[in-house]
Amino acid sequence: MKALKVVLIAVLAVMALAGCTQPSPPQAAQPTAQQTAQQTAQQTAQPQKIEWVGKTFLIDFGELKIKGQFPAANQYKWEYLTGNEKGKTGLETIRLVEIRPNVHINSWVEKDGTAIVEVLDLEKMTVLSYGVKDKKINEYKAKLSEIK
Repeated sequence: MKALKVVLIAVLAVMALAGCTQPSPPQAAQPTAQQTAQQTAQQTAQPQKIEWVGKTFLIDFGELKIKGQFPAANQYKWEYLTGNEKGKTGLETIRLVEIRPNVHINSWVEKDGTAIVEVLDLEKMTVLSYGVKDKKINEYKAKLSEIK
């Protein structure tokens, strides 16, 4: 459990840093009305929300490919399409935190005791996943593509 807490803290810290932006250099002159309007529009513009609940994705880790479905915001159904455990399936109850629009941290504990924490980035269509089992942390990166 301690390892899972360390992984969660590390993932949250990385995501917090990833959301930071560098400050703009100071400007000698006051911004024009047009510049101010552009800055306000940029600050208030929100990315379009990408709906993922009810969708099915191919999660491509390279040699391992998984079909992942999100029947509800707190459920994740998966099936190994390749690899040593091809055909293995599971339905997980997940905890979900949206850290910014279209970027979520999902976590769950599988039946074998493996704790999973993943960052699901729907804008970049990527997954960064950490698995903790037997006091060992494994990191995996994957590409997402929607299966229709």
